[in-house]
Amino acid sequence: MSSQDRQLDQIEHWRNESRLRSHSDPIGHLLMNSLELMQSAIANGVQSPSLPLKKKALSMECATALAQDPSMDDRSRALHYGTTSAICALLESLGARNKDAQQHSSNTK
Repeated sequence: MSSQDRQLDQIEHWRNESRLRSHSDPIGHLLMNSLELMQSAIANGVQSPSLPLKKKALSMECATALAQDPSMDDRSRALHYGTTSAICALLESLGARNKDAQQHSSNTK
């Protein structure tokens, strides 16, 4: 089993755990979608054409869930929202760096 396969299996395990939580708590759904976004980035790379759309959808879901969460002041819940936002920021940054590198590469040819 390759390193990437092990990473994807680990993410899948936690995605399944969060799916169980998603039935009783919207933050479980947010965690599940965060993990799906990570799976997609690992499997398809940050240059995947669908990644920006998935990232935007996750960012919107996070903002909506946070706004509607009656327990948003709970520190552990805030950690989940913050982590989801950080994942989106990371993927956005990696995508921008990849795009800049591709442009630089094409300009030097």
